[in-house]
Formats: sequence, structure tokens, C-alpha cells
Amino acid sequence: MKYKSTLLLLVAVVIAGIVAYSLSKKPTSEEVEEQRKRLLSEMKSEDIETLTIEEADKRLVCQRDPEAHGGWRITEPVEVRADRWEVEGILDKLEMAEKVSTTRPPAGETLDLSQYGLDEPARKVTLGGRPATGRSWTILIGKEAGIADSVYAAVEGRDAVYAIKRDVAEKTDVTLTDLRSKNLAPRISVLDRKKIAISAAELDESLPFEVECEKSDGQWELKKPFYELADSARIEDLANKLYDHRIGTGDFVVDDPTKAAEYGLDSPLLTLTVEGKDKTQTVVFSRRKEEDGTGYYALHKGEPAIVKVPESLFTGLRKEPGELREKSLAAFTVADIAEVTVEGPQGHLVLTKKGDAWEIAADTPVAADDGVTDQMLRELRNAKVKDFVADEPEDLGAYGLSEGARTHVTLRDEDGEMLAELFLGAADEAGESVYAQRPPYAAVVSTGKERYLENIIRGRVAFLGRLVLEEPRDEAREVSLERATERFLCTWNETDVEWELAAPVQGKADSVAVRAIVSDFAHLRAEAFAAEDAQDLAAFGLDEPNISVTVTYRAKPEETEEQEDEAEPQERVRTLHIGSAAQEPAEGHFAKLAEDGRVFVLPDYVVRHFRANLASKRISHPFDIAAMTFRKSEKILEFRHDEEKDVWTDGEGKELAEDTAEAVKDAVRLLKDFRGVEVADYTEKDPALYGFDDPYLVVELEETPGQVKKLVIGKETEGGNRYAKGPATDFVLVAEKPDVDKLLAVLEPPAEESEGPAPETRTAQEDE
Repeated sequence: MKYKSTLLLLVAVVIAGIVAYSLSKKPTSEEVEEQRKRLLSEMKSEDIETLTIEEADKRLVCQRDPEAHGGWRITEPVEVRADRWEVEGILDKLEMAEKVSTTRPPAGETLDLSQYGLDEPARKVTLGGRPATGRSWTILIGKEAGIADSVYAAVEGRDAVYAIKRDVAEKTDVTLTDLRSKNLAPRISVLDRKKIAISAAELDESLPFEVECEKSDGQWELKKPFYELADSARIEDLANKLYDHRIGTGDFVVDDPTKAAEYGLDSPLLTLTVEGKDKTQTVVFSRRKEEDGTGYYALHKGEPAIVKVPESLFTGLRKEPGELREKSLAAFTVADIAEVTVEGPQGHLVLTKKGDAWEIAADTPVAADDGVTDQMLRELRNAKVKDFVADEPEDLGAYGLSEGARTHVTLRDEDGEMLAELFLGAADEAGESVYAQRPPYAAVVSTGKERYLENIIRGRVAFLGRLVLEEPRDEAREVSLERATERFLCTWNETDVEWELAAPVQGKADSVAVRAIVSDFAHLRAEAFAAEDAQDLAAFGLDEPNISVTVTYRAKPEETEEQEDEAEPQERVRTLHIGSAAQEPAEGHFAKLAEDGRVFVLPDYVVRHFRANLASKRISHPFDIAAMTFRKSEKILEFRHDEEKDVWTDGEGKELAEDTAEAVKDAVRLLKDFRGVEVADYTEKDPALYGFDDPYLVVELEETPGQVKKLVIGKETEGGNRYAKGPATDFVLVAEKPDVDKLLAVLEPPAEESEGPAPETRTAQEDE
């Protein structure tokens, strides 16, 4: 019983759905009223097969072209292609045409059509429906109705006269030129194009030539005059230029192909043939001298129209073989590449992509440099052919492209499908280009000799991961720097949290220079590798290194196994040797890590850090400055800091002139972290050597009352700087001239009078 009730319910739902659907399909009252207004209420433009327009002795007949996928043809007065949108525009206009007014005769009478200009209509338009419908309509267009900008019209078979909008009638007022297609040739779609051929006769100083192109697996190839990769974009552009050209209404010359000879089209200067899946088009072009200049003409074979075309179309289609060759060295999408194989004299290399990272495939894979690999692919993708050297080379050995001498490069996607293939050969005599082939094409081409090509030819060593050392900065505890004539040793002071100099003397270390070395070791990246397992270190100046840098690190707790005797964890020691200068494979200096066979190139800006003097070059570094006294010869100036007002005054507490106040502030900023540019001596041997016996300038700094520290500027060095010593270290340093000049500025009188008084000046004798 339960199942029967459910079945009855389902039947009721289905019936209700059918009723609802039927009601939804029934036209509304508004739709019925809209149909009643239409001139041809039952006519649908998509059902019309023929359109005939008759006017006086003119008759135009258009018919749907079943082979043109919705296109139309004009069958009278000539057989030509029609402008689909022009024809369908007329049909759409008639389908939507509305009656402005309707006039019907009294019962039993007929209308006098002459009153409406319909006895001899201005135009007659006949619409023939599809055979399945068996419907047709003939519309007569009469004279102006005189109301609402309309004209009279009648439909044959109806005893009525209508007024319709003028624009409807005007839409049917067309000529053969209006209705015919303005395209030189009907478009063959990009997907359907298979072959394109050009045949060009001798023209001016240009020799005759023939070109044949054929599409293979989506890629265009030149088949004639040589077998070569074609520029697909340029080939498609040829067809598009032909199809995109619009013939002007005044460019139709004559619809009679028998007159081709009159326009030189019987012996064309240019013939373009486009072959698609199911049709082939041939268009010929000519040029002839005329009274007003030079005219260019075209004829689509199999069609009657001879038309005039612009010179730009003629020259745009007359492309010689060399212009159609593919200029890209290798065409592929970088993101699609998952494997790069390089095979050549340098060995066998396979680069594979794992996620976003590249690695060098081997029994034991190693990391490849992602940046170098990705850049190589980008630059290879953008590389262009520089010259087409030989179309049919007889001796590949002359180009370094013979088997065994060449480098074979293949690029594949993650499915193993080959996306690009390339043979690389030798460089040319000038060393500016590299010879190459693009299999399966025999032609030898050249491309610019760029770094990415050199990396490919060098093989595995060029793609090794460039990060050669990575250590945590905060674990560094000792830095040793050895050069031919000197050695520096710096240790980390845990208590004072700073670097100290242990050799060649004990003292302050140049923390900036030491931190630079530690930072380099934290992320040491090579510019390039010169050898993966170097046997001859002398070739790189590494048998007796110019510089050796060692950083010792505190062992990480996790690196030390727990032992019962709680043995001290072993420190990690990293030593870097610097050799001779390098130009190849990159500019910089050869270097290697101890116990590592790889020789690499470090950039000069990194090597400069290893040439530094690790002794502190700090001259002064006061926590704060409460007062300053400047002494130069007999001139003495004193300045004090007013903490309450945060201003500098003279020794008597008077406000400073503006220029002097600014000079004092600049001096304070310098003195709070005053650094020399180099260490002259680690100990002061003889004050007279540096001019400290008769100082050029003395600055006394008072940090807190009663605590005075002295800074002395001595004589000039050969470089124009000056010797200096200060409270920060015991070293004799060299201060730069601009810094010394900044200190001297406080002793100079103001350039202009100012409201504040100048600081009080006293002599040395008065001071005593």
C-alpha cells in the first residue's frame, strides 16, 4: 500500500511538471502583442535560404552557401561571394520590422495601390524560406507615407498596405558592390591551414624565387628552396594579411577573368597559394604602369573579380625564403622543461627538476644551481639566430659540429616528450658567435656567444650548486686570517660580547671587518666552478695560497653524541684558500675549501673582505660627550653640552653662532664613532714619526665630569690623510682628510655675522 501511494505521488509530480512547462512555453500577452506589430510575424531570418532584391532593371539574388558554414553567395547578376553580415543585416531588419500603420480596403473592395506607389513599386524584396517550411514572402516598397518618417509597403498575398519605418526600406536599397564580399579570399582557419606557397617572378632588382611551407605537428617548416624550420608567426601572418585585407567599394575593377591579361594577371609577379583541409586558394598579383602612377591588381583564381590592391599588400606578401626562417634558436616554454640532457666532449650531464629545485642526476645526485639552470633556460628560450651560415654544409667539422666534437642538448617535459633539440659547435674566428644546428634540419646557424652557451658547453661543472659553504654566524668563535707577510687572529669575548684581536698583538678587533668574514662564511656562494676535482692546484695559484681564512665554530649540541664522560663537543673548523686572479670561467679569484676538491671563483668584493686588517680602526667611541676642547697651534676652543636644553654652548655657557653650532654637531656625530681607514702601527714607536710630538690637532673629550680622554691628529701621510691616535685603541691609525676637515670646521669663524656670539677663543699661554 505504501509503495502504491509513492508511485501515485511521482506520477502527479511528473504531470505537474509537464503542465508547468507547457504554460511556460505559451506566449504572454505582451509577446502576442509584439508579434501582431511585426510586418512578417512568422518570418525567422535563420530560416531564409534566398534573398532577391529587384529594382527597375536590376536584380540581385543571394543564396546561402552550404559549403561556407553560414556564408552567402550572390548568384545574380554574377556568381560571387556575398558579404554575410550585409545580407543577414537585411534579413534581421525585415524580421524585426514593425507596422507604423495599416490600411485595409472596405468590405468587398480592393485598395488602389497607385495611391501608395505600389502599382510600380520602387523595390521588390523576396525572401525564400527553407524547403522544409515551404514559406516565402515578397515585400513591395512604395513611396513615402508622410507620417512618422515612414514609407508604404505591401506583402504579396495580403489585401493591406502598411507604413513601415524608412530605415527598413533603406536597408534593402543596395547595389551589387554593397552586397558582395569585400574579402580578397574567404578565410581558411588557422587550424585548417596545411600548406602555403609563394611564387615570385623577377621584379626590379629582385631575382625570382619560390617558397613552399608545410605544417607538421603544429610547426611550420620550409620545404623549398631548402628544408628548414620556419617562423610560424610570419607564415601565419602571410595568410592573415591576405584574409584581413578589405577591398574598397571603388577597388572592384571588373568581374571578368578573361580580361586578366589587360592587368598583367596572366603573367603574375606574385602568386600566393593557401591549402586547407578541404580547399585550396590561389591569388595572383600584378603591377602595371598607369597614367597616374603604378597600379597593383589581384585575382582570386576561380572567381571573376579583378580588384585593385595597395602596394603594401603586394610587398607584405612577397616574402623571400630568408625572411620566413625561424630566428629563435630553440622554441619552448621554460615552465614545461623538466629534464635537460647535455652530451658532448665535456661528458654526460642530466639535469632533472624535482619540485621547484634542479639536481644533477647521477648514482648519487647532487644539487644543481637553480639560478644558473633557470637563467640558462630563459636565455636559451630568448636566443636568436645571428646568421644562417650554410644551408647544406659539406664539412660539419669546420664548425665543430661533427659527431664527437659537438655538444648535443635536449629538453624534455615531465612526460619525457622532447620539446627542443640543439647541436652546439665551435666559436667562430672572432670568438663572438657559436655555430649550431637545429635537428632534424641540416642548416648551420650561428648565435651570439653568451654565458649560458658557455655553461652548456662546459657541462656538469657549470651547473654545480653555487652555495659552497653555509654556517651560522652566531656560532663563530675564532677567525684566523693569514697572508704572505701577516697573520691575524681574532677571538670572541663572551663576557664583553665583542671580537678581540689576539695576534699579531692583543687589542681591539675591527668588528666590522670580522663580521664581514663571518657573514661571508654564513652564505659563501661561488660565481662559477673551475674544476670539480682539481689535481693541479698550481694552475689556480692554490698550491701556495695568497690568503687563507679559517673560522672556528662552536659545536652544535645536536652534533655531539651524549657520552658518560661528558666529553667536550668538537668544534667545527672551516678553512678557505684564495689563489690567483681569474678571468674564466668568471671574473674574481680562484678559491677552494680545505679538504674539498672543488675549485671555484669568488667575486672580488668578497675577496676584499679577506684582505682587511682585522685590528680595530676605531679612533674614538665615547658613550656620551659632555664637553669638548679643540687645540690647534695657539688656538683653543671649548664647548659644553647643555643637557637641559640639548644644545651646545661655548665654555662660558653662551649660545653658539648657527654655523658654529652646526659644525659642532657634525663633529660630535663623527667623534662618537670615529674610525680610521688603515692601521699605520700597532704600537707608537716614536711620536715624531707621526707628528704626535707637535700635533696638528688635539681634541679632548669629557664623557663625565673629570674624565677626559684625548684624541691626537698628527702629520700628513703620503696619501693626504693624517696619522691619528685616540682612546679607543693603542694603535696608530690613519684618519681620512674629510673627517679631519670636519673636526677643523669648529675652529673656523662663522662665514657671516649671526645673532649668537662666536665661541670665546684663548691662547695656550692663557690656558696655562
